[in-house]
Amino acid sequence: MINNLNDGMVWGLLPLFFAGAGLAIKQIGIIAAIYPFVWGLSQLATGALSDKIGRKGMIASGCAFKQ
Repeated sequence: MINNLNDGMVWGLLPLFFAGAGLAIKQIGIIAAIYPFVWGLSQLATGALSDKIGRKGMIASGCAFKQ
């Protein structure tokens, strides 16, 4: 739930921040498109990796990096 809140706040506020910094709508759109593209590619990579090495270690390391 917190991740969804973070994503919602970031994607609601970042375009306003970028517009305030003088970026054009096209530039803001490109920046906004990069995030889901990278997220989708990383899902493919980490999904395949977790099938090979297991999920528990990856989950534990992900929790350690968030703190």
